[in-house]
Amino acid sequence: MAKYKKCPRCELNYIKQEEEMCDVCKAELGMDSNIVLLDDIIDDDEPLKLCPVCKAAYIGMDEDMCENCLAQEERNSENEDNDDWRSYLDDEDTKDTDEIPLEALGAEEEDFDDDDFEDEENPEIEDDFDDEFIDAKDLDDFDDEEDEEDDEN
Repeated sequence: MAKYKKCPRCELNYIKQEEEMCDVCKAELGMDSNIVLLDDIIDDDEPLKLCPVCKAAYIGMDEDMCENCLAQEERNSENEDNDDWRSYLDDEDTKDTDEIPLEALGAEEEDFDDDDFEDEENPEIEDDFDDEFIDAKDLDDFDDEEDEEDDEN
């Protein structure tokens, strides 16, 4: 099993014991490296700008967007040019809808009887309320008790 140590230059990357520096440090110093840094790709002679769409790739000053964003935009424009979905929506709009006049709706509401209504969600639950109403005399009894308490004080 190979033993590893930290790169003596950057002290970030681990390298094999027999290597002097990591690939990143070798690339920065211009030594033989397996990787290519972005700084090596960019020419200082040609001014570059970031792609305004993805803000990740560098493009020339005369270009509007990078190749990836351009390809993505072309795919999106092909989808927009496809009018099949528009014709489908237009077909739905042309169907006749049955309109019910307001007078007919009002007549249906008048025919509704509250006694015919059943609780569809809980048919087994019976009505716990008494159909008899409290007499006004019973309400007066409560007032008398309050008056008696006031008289005692």
